[in-house]
This record gives sequence, structure tokens and C-alpha cells, in this order.
Amino acid sequence: IEEWGWRGALRGLVAVLVLCAAPGALLVRAPAAARPAGTSKASGTLWSALRTPAVHRLLLVSSLAGLASSALLLHQVAAMQAAGLTLAAASGFAGARGAFQIPGRLMMAPLVARFGVRGSIALSYGGATVGTAMLLLAMGGSATSVLALGYAALCGMTLGLLSPLNGLFQAEVYGDARLGTLTGVSTVIG
Repeated sequence: IEEWGWRGALRGLVAVLVLCAAPGALLVRAPAAARPAGTSKASGTLWSALRTPAVHRLLLVSSLAGLASSALLLHQVAAMQAAGLTLAAASGFAGARGAFQIPGRLMMAPLVARFGVRGSIALSYGGATVGTAMLLLAMGGSATSVLALGYAALCGMTLGLLSPLNGLFQAEVYGDARLGTLTGVSTVIG
């Protein structure tokens, strides 16, 4: 930024994005076998898909879950500081929560094989709820570091699981015909 100024740096980042994303966009095509014979577009319109109750429920749930997880991640350091941890310790636990997403994602395949996508999502939200409760209990003042570590581990693993699990669930609900479009709508709304 010091060398190019903020506008030049932004233009450079846009150029890197275009150079990286354009080849992918041009090379990734749906296989011809996935399209129904004689059609070039997916069946149904976006508006007809948006009128289905399953899509309404999924958009509502993903919006509320996104709101809750954003609030949690935004206030996690302040909550740990309010529990008596130093800024450095609270920031360390918040960083550890992010690192715990990796082992969480490594557990996805066995969980989905045993409980299915919906069951794994339910377990993940349950685990995130327990982890958040641990953070709230830490504010009571006893075993603050242990509870903060429990929060970091449990919320890290479960929130790490939810991103790919939600993608699998969206594929089940939306189907192949409108997966990309409805996932985009879900991202904008949620």
C-alpha cells in the first residue's frame, strides 16, 4: 500500500483475482450427461424455486445461524476478557478456536457416514451450543481458562464442520439444477 497507494493496491488485488478466477470459470463446465437431453437450461425458474417451503426454511435457518455465529465470533474476545482473561489470553483462545476447525473438518466423513448430513448438522449445532454455554460459564469466574479452552475446542470443531455440512445439505435441498444460484441467494440473505 505504501508503494502503490490504496487504489493501486486494490487494482492489483483485482488483477490477481481475475487472473486466478477467470481460468477456473472458463474451465469448469457441467458434464453433458448431467443435463437433460434436448435442454440447455436447468428446469424451473429461480422464482419457482424460491417459492418452495423447503427453500424458505433453509434460508431462514441459515440466516439465523449466520447471525448467531457472527455475533459469537465478534464478541468472543470481549466475553473472555469479561471473564477475567487478559487480552493476550483471550486472543490466543480465539485463534485456537479457528485452528480447531481443521480437526473438526477431519471428523466430517465419519460423522456423515454414521449420522447422515442432517444428523451431523444437528450434532454440530448442539456442540456449538454447549461450547457457547462453556464461554458463558467462564464469565462466572471459576475455571475460566479451562472453560475458554473447552469453548475454543468445541466451537472451533463444530463451526468448522458446519461450513461443508451446510454445503452438502444445500445440495440435498436445492438439487443440482439450482444449487449454485440458490447457494448464492442464501449467501446474500444470510
